[in-house]
Amino acid sequence: MQEISSRLSGPEILASTRRRIRAGMLAVAVTFGGGFGWMALAPLNAAAVAPGVIGADDRNKVIQHLEGGVVSQIAVHEGESVSAGQLLLRLDPTKAKAQSLQLQDELDELTAMAARLEAERDSRPTVVFPADLAARRQSEPEVERILRGQEILFAARGAALANERDVLVARIGEFTEEIGGLEAGRAAAEGQIALLDDEIQSVRRMVEANQQPKPRLLALQRDRARLAGERGNTIAQIARARQNIGESRLRISQLDADRLNQVAGDLRDTEARIYDTAQRLQAARDVLARTEIRAPIDGTVVRLNTHTVGGVVQPGEALLELVPAAGRLLIDAHLKPTDIAAVKPGQTAEIRLDAYSQRRMPMIFGTVVEVSADALRDRGDTPPYYLLRVAVDRQSLARLPEVHLAPGMPAEVMVVTGTRTLLDYVLMPIATSLRHALIEQ
Repeated sequence: MQEISSRLSGPEILASTRRRIRAGMLAVAVTFGGGFGWMALAPLNAAAVAPGVIGADDRNKVIQHLEGGVVSQIAVHEGESVSAGQLLLRLDPTKAKAQSLQLQDELDELTAMAARLEAERDSRPTVVFPADLAARRQSEPEVERILRGQEILFAARGAALANERDVLVARIGEFTEEIGGLEAGRAAAEGQIALLDDEIQSVRRMVEANQQPKPRLLALQRDRARLAGERGNTIAQIARARQNIGESRLRISQLDADRLNQVAGDLRDTEARIYDTAQRLQAARDVLARTEIRAPIDGTVVRLNTHTVGGVVQPGEALLELVPAAGRLLIDAHLKPTDIAAVKPGQTAEIRLDAYSQRRMPMIFGTVVEVSADALRDRGDTPPYYLLRVAVDRQSLARLPEVHLAPGMPAEVMVVTGTRTLLDYVLMPIATSLRHALIEQ
């Protein structure tokens, strides 16, 4: 070094030092100038930040029970994913099953009665029961009892009707025979009257010729009057017998007509009762089916309110809610009132999930779908906020199979509101402070 320094004169050393200083100053100027230029020109996304939680579209399925009852099984737990038709809860079916069985027996009885009445109406020799009842006859003793009872009643009513008809037919036969005897008696009386007329005529001539006493003629006339009276009585008896025959035949016709009218009326009443009972049975079966509470859609169980087997569920009580699996995932975020002017529906939002590591967690995107019209407060002592609803982009979520979003999970929403430079971020607080300072009294 001493040799080099000895070779250089003083002015040369000074010039070399100045060059080094200028180079250093130039490097510093370039560095700070470039950085300042980047701060002034490079655009950065401006965003409104709002904390929130994962929810679902506001169409959660509230699972209720119409009649209520006693819980016999809880088949799911909070947060469990379920498929449509999967059992959620089961209520005690004892009462509903008893009601359903009672109405089924009543319907079977009425159906068998209708079949018997149809057989009577159509004058069939036997009762033809519906196929489903006939098929259940072998395996269900109660159905066998019902059908057997109707068959016995059919035979008894048929026998009673036949007996009434036989009695009337027998009476017709008796009256017919009686008419035959009366006709024979009338014919005999008419023959005797004809003979008496001849004899009276002869005796009258003899009395006129004083050959016979007059009492003889009077006696013959009395006999003829008696026979004429008997003949008239016989004719009247024949007329009454024929009237009885007509009445008996009319009675047979009336018997059949009355039976048919009665059967038709009973059949109408029975069919009306069948319809009413079938409706009540369907309602009872619906009640029985509702003792098994099943998921109407694919989804996730939330707000499970029933936790005790043997507990009582009130009619209309909310048992749990299902978050639809196919519905939109929404984030309900609280936006500061100072950011409301820059946030509108349709803007893009970046979503960070607090439950996952941010270093390994790629960004999830969403879209602002709703901004509340007015500021809200949860309580009087909490700061106001605007409710911001952001729909999660499922395509960006599909690229992250390890991420599972669940209702209630915390998230941070950053709504992109425009672009600003780093210099804007640095100078804005200073400018704001200066503006406030200049207007203070």
